[in-house]
Amino acid sequence: MKKLITRRMVSGIINIVLGIFLFSIGAFDITNYGQSILGDSLANIGFFGLVQGIIYVSTCKTYPHKWLEIVLGIYVLLDLIRPLVVSFSNNLSNAGVAGVIVLIVYAIGAPWSKKGYPDMPYVQKKSSKNNNDQNLEQLTQLKKLLDSGVITKKEFEAKKKQVLGL
Repeated sequence: MKKLITRRMVSGIINIVLGIFLFSIGAFDITNYGQSILGDSLANIGFFGLVQGIIYVSTCKTYPHKWLEIVLGIYVLLDLIRPLVVSFSNNLSNAGVAGVIVLIVYAIGAPWSKKGYPDMPYVQKKSSKNNNDQNLEQLTQLKKLLDSGVITKKEFEAKKKQVLGL
């Protein structure tokens, strides 16, 4: 049974709220004062928090995919690190601190292991040949159980549907 990845959900909700807040401040700054380093940085950081939060909340009850975590990691490097560097290099510590907070919240929700979360590992790709071999073996075992009278025809049909994914 799939479990809820609580820290992923909490991280997502926090970053959605932070993302909306920071993006709004950045957009307000740009709208009222023209293009600025502060507005641009806050809008970028807020947008990252919002996107990351939505992804985390929408995937907090599914087995994680390694490719998605890699894409999010690359997204961090491309969209969050630049505004952080720009903020700190221009003495805009408020934007820099906001970016660090979003980054920390992102890291809290990310899987820390190469295998995913402890109770929810990464989805493993199974080759169809191995899967077909396993299905054939299971069906053979079920047929033997049916023939020996251990299971009924109804139980056999139900298990066969389950094995074949019907």
